[in-house]
This record gives sequence, structure tokens and C-alpha cells, in this order.
Amino acid sequence: MHKALIVDDEIPVRVAVTKLGNWKKWHIETPILYAENGKEALKVLMEVHPCLVFVDMQMPIMNGVQFMERARELAPDLSCRFIIVSGYDTFDYAKAGIRYGATDYLLKPVVADELNEAIGRAMQGL
Repeated sequence: MHKALIVDDEIPVRVAVTKLGNWKKWHIETPILYAENGKEALKVLMEVHPCLVFVDMQMPIMNGVQFMERARELAPDLSCRFIIVSGYDTFDYAKAGIRYGATDYLLKPVVADELNEAIGRAMQGL
């Protein structure tokens, strides 16, 4: 079984992604792991090694770009996929996502079909 981590400071977003994801189809364990910011997420990433990480861009303490950059520095060989879930459609965030290996960029509010298609693309790449 695979593990997934949702990194977002907004509880409603974590709940939405959890409820909308078709986790069984991709053999992803439930309950899904959570972190409220990038700093917490780094700890979970290093301890649990999830294969799929949903990353918000705007968070306190450590934002999504900083988290992805630090994650790749600490564990360059870690085989996890990042999916960005953001309320911002700025090119800078998309460019940073590409730089750090994000497989998809979803806008909030999350739509079930888009989410599950993104999960499928990320999991096929593992």
C-alpha cells in the first residue's frame, strides 16, 4: 500500500481532498496523512516516505515552494510525486512546481474528476 500526504493550512481543503480522492483505486492507505505547513510536512516526508504529496502554495512557517525545494535537497532520491493544490493561478508558482518536479497543478476549489485524474497521472509515473 502507498501513502499520501496533504500539506495545507486550511482544514476544509484537507477534508475535500480526502473525501474526493479515489484512494482504493490506486492502493493508497487511508487515513491520509496531513501537515499544516511545509515544516511539518518535511518531518512527515522523512519519517513516512509518502509516494504522493499534495502541496498548497500559501502556508505559514514554510510555503509550498520552500517545502518542495527543501524536500528535494534533503531527499533527492525520494520517489514521491507532488501535486500542487492552490488558490493562486500565478505563473511563478507553476514554474516553481515544474522546477521541483510537481506532476500537476490543481486550483481550489478542488473538483473530484480533476483530482482523480491528477492522482492517476502521478501514480502511473511511480
